[in-house]
Amino acid sequence: MIRTFLQCLRARSTLLLIASSVLAVSEARADYTTTQQALSVTNYTGYVIDADAFKLGAPARSVIAGAVTLKYKRTGVLALADAVDYTLTWSLVDDADVAHPLDTGGTSVATTQAVAWAANVQEVALTSTVNLNPAAKLDIAKSYRLRVVVTPAFGGNATTYTDAAAR
Repeated sequence: MIRTFLQCLRARSTLLLIASSVLAVSEARADYTTTQQALSVTNYTGYVIDADAFKLGAPARSVIAGAVTLKYKRTGVLALADAVDYTLTWSLVDDADVAHPLDTGGTSVATTQAVAWAANVQEVALTSTVNLNPAAKLDIAKSYRLRVVVTPAFGGNATTYTDAAAR
């Protein structure tokens, strides 16, 4: 009788230990952040806009190429490999932070960046690129900046990065 009682107690203790371990693993999750390392117009030669083609010596160009290098960082549970998709929403904004219309029919272009961490890796740096084609000539008197909004697919907070103004 005592032996049966001890076996039953041991079985319950094992189940409690397993249940508490599962709860601990399910409650612990990684936290994700991004940090901008570089954001720029990559085909910038002193003139960004097609309208500048009327200036002597300025290249005619309608496509604005951009690139951003982001450091994706996770904290918390690092022992497991992990992957998260991020949406990068690109736009070209003027001095007043107004997005300029693009040939896509809107004022922004969205791309997806898949980020994968190996087990025990905390940071991954990746570069994403985009080509933006303005739907109308840009105002030669304004400065324009490349903006990218980075949003994790799991619904975390979006982070906005903007490069230095370029004419």
